[in-house]
Amino acid sequence: MYAAVKYGVVESLLIDMISVEYAATLFKMGHRLSMTTLREAAKEFIAKNISKVKKTQGWKNLHNDPNSAEILLELKQFSSIR
Repeated sequence: MYAAVKYGVVESLLIDMISVEYAATLFKMGHRLSMTTLREAAKEFIAKNISKVKKTQGWKNLHNDPNSAEILLELKQFSSIR
């Protein structure tokens, strides 16, 4: 239980860090580490700020990572639904 609480605290701190510059990186981190709340918060932020997020290094890194195809598909599907 201690690990779950500690993990939740870390996730909350990361959510507080979501910004234009870090949104794509935190979305990827949330996805890879199964931090659902972080992933969803970052995804919402990206959808609302997509034009600014697309200009960041984190976005470029996400697109250049061959292991991020699933993550990019999730973002694309979410954006088309909204």
